[in-house]
Amino acid sequence: MTKKIEYNDRLPFINRKAELNYLHGAINRTPNEILFIYGPKSSGKTTLLMKFIELNLNEKHYNIKHLNLRKVLIVNYIDFIQAFFEVDYSSLPKEVKQRSEYSHEDRSCLDEIVSHLYPLKHENIDVWFDDRIMPGEQWSPAIINAIQTSHMTICLISKHYLNSDFIRTRELPLIKAKRNEGMHVFPLLIENCSWKVIKWLKNMQIFPKDAIPLKNMNNKEQDNALIKFVDHINDTFEF
Repeated sequence: MTKKIEYNDRLPFINRKAELNYLHGAINRTPNEILFIYGPKSSGKTTLLMKFIELNLNEKHYNIKHLNLRKVLIVNYIDFIQAFFEVDYSSLPKEVKQRSEYSHEDRSCLDEIVSHLYPLKHENIDVWFDDRIMPGEQWSPAIINAIQTSHMTICLISKHYLNSDFIRTRELPLIKAKRNEGMHVFPLLIENCSWKVIKWLKNMQIFPKDAIPLKNMNNKEQDNALIKFVDHINDTFEF
């Protein structure tokens, strides 16, 4: 009698005993670290893990997740935690988080702008700036987290903003990356400065209309310009 041949498209699992033993030791230690397994593409990392789960964890209570991080932008620790643990920072499905990006030398302008933005809270558009950083909380991670979890960023453009090394090296790369993912960025011109030499700014719509800086306006003109600016934001996120 001829034996029937059963075809199986699974590749054989050969000679991974050392790796399996290492993983077995890791799973039996007190959990106080994250174990990263890395190597060249198609080197068998996923196959190794799936075999280990099959042999050791199938009958046990573990929360096993498989995340394809090739489609997720990971640029810092907060990004990793958010992707890995599926953190949802929005308390409401329609809540829009808004980050105001500015240099501290422009704080007087920020206060006036925020006073115009606050009515948006009634439309579930929340305004965040660094006054929300709690005492003892680290500034850089808090600011980066705010950018990461915002649906839009307002950049208060001035010479102080353009000259800030922290903004240029830490915040702007993340803002531009998030913009490529769909986050709205609204540059708001505070004072005359060389913003047109900044390539990413030059190619964006800048507010107020006709790029007239807020500091060049009288109080009534400023109010009218900011009202139009807030109306534009509200129209952008009208549900």
